[in-house]
Amino acid sequence: MVRNLYGTPRVEILNGEILPKALIAYVELNVDFTDAVIGASAIFHVVGFIASFDRKHMNRWAD
Repeated sequence: MVRNLYGTPRVEILNGEILPKALIAYVELNVDFTDAVIGASAIFHVVGFIASFDRKHMNRWAD
């Protein structure tokens, strides 16, 4: 379904490099989707520190 969305004419996907990785993390790491987007974005942009209210979900990225 996501592949179909990416191919839809006149649909612009912001952060197109990040969202597929966020979806994978959402499923594989069992984190909230917003945490998955934050984590995938941090990795993509080589961010060394993330402030979060959900330490449990953010710690799953360290593994």
